[in-house]
Amino acid sequence: MMNPKTTFFLVLALICSTLPTVVLGQQVENEGDRLLIQGQVLDVNGDPVESATVEIWQTDANGIYDHPGDGQGNELDPGFQYYGTAIADENGNFEFVTIKPTLYSTNRPPHIHLKVKLDGVELLTSQWYFAEDANLPTFNQSAPDLVLVLVAPNEEITDDYDVLWVTTPTLVVITPESGNDGSLRPTTRQAEGPFYPVVNVSEFDNDLTVVGEPIPTEFTLLNLNTATTEALEAIPDIDTEMVLEFEAYRPYISIQQFRFEIGRFVDAETVTHYESFIYVPINFSEADAETLMQIPNVNEAIANALIDARPYADNDDFLAALGNYLLPNGVAYAANFLTQAE
Repeated sequence: MMNPKTTFFLVLALICSTLPTVVLGQQVENEGDRLLIQGQVLDVNGDPVESATVEIWQTDANGIYDHPGDGQGNELDPGFQYYGTAIADENGNFEFVTIKPTLYSTNRPPHIHLKVKLDGVELLTSQWYFAEDANLPTFNQSAPDLVLVLVAPNEEITDDYDVLWVTTPTLVVITPESGNDGSLRPTTRQAEGPFYPVVNVSEFDNDLTVVGEPIPTEFTLLNLNTATTEALEAIPDIDTEMVLEFEAYRPYISIQQFRFEIGRFVDAETVTHYESFIYVPINFSEADAETLMQIPNVNEAIANALIDARPYADNDDFLAALGNYLLPNGVAYAANFLTQAE
């Protein structure tokens, strides 16, 4: 791992990426033109910076931030995530799927805010602009001497969610306090602005067009096979008779088994309510897709991909595969669902 006091830069490039696509949540309709941003984090000598964190935040297609100080009286787009995080791979590569923001107020060209961090140390705060907006009267006031890192989308591709535009290669250079000791031009720093996120951006994935589920900071679910009677009785709106039914069908091997057995006594809505407090332990070698989907942000496509990738040597091997789809905090949380080796 490089010393975070080293000088870094960030290259946005149109590349044939081999990165795993981080997919969280469910696709819902959102407004705006979708963009694929592909890039690379390098030091000033051109060497990749592995595990750098790139965070972004921006307005939606209506020019509104998800921030208590903005959008008063305006409705947020429920299909847009507003924040995103990407972790650079061993080659420094990262990517985002987002939308092009619109003109913000009357004096700001469209822009995307960004931060780059390494080992928790902030290396850069800046903003990405679009070269197509350079003729706006206020552009030079907003972005003086800025190295443009985004230009008008120049390639159209089609993915599972219809049309997606790919950005043109551009360069950003990161220079911490140590100064520029390499040969590449530093990135112009830009202020984070008045609407810096009031959330933990690291809890959000790199696809802002798919709204994911934030990862809890603490694991509090009850293991359905080992929870005590007293613990089960603490589930809201459950009675003693239902607790006995919970215990009668142990051991549970799938969440579908739980749904079938308990669904004979209560309606589907009540079963769903119970599921917010319990889980069926996951055996990575045998769990079906529905059982794997107990893990937050594992959808059917991810679950089936994990099944297709079997066999796994152990829990760590399974979690490494899961890391192709979830951010590190999501993978760490998922470890709580796994059965433990004897």
